[in-house]
Amino acid sequence: MYTQSAISLGVLTASDGSANTLMFGEYASALAPGSTTVKTSMAWIGAGSQPTAWDLPDTGLWYTFGSKHSGVVNFAFGDGSVRGVRKPKSGGSSGPYRPASGYADGVVYDPSAL
Repeated sequence: MYTQSAISLGVLTASDGSANTLMFGEYASALAPGSTTVKTSMAWIGAGSQPTAWDLPDTGLWYTFGSKHSGVVNFAFGDGSVRGVRKPKSGGSSGPYRPASGYADGVVYDPSAL
């Protein structure tokens, strides 16, 4: 996604199935693991990008997506829908979260597992 792109979301999702690709997510970061106080926040679109390599910790860190919601982080998907993505159980992997963040990577995942 970039300014003045000639590709619309409709064309993108119809051509490659990116309707189930994560586009934007919540960001609410605590200062340290185990803290419940949000110490960092960003403007809704001014945050730039966040990596997905570190899964979705129970308490968001400054370098991860996160939320104060119990068990989920909300994301906007390529089809325009907003859905909650489950946080992993106690330090486990969040399953299809990382594959859902990839575009044109050839990885197929089950969206119902999010």
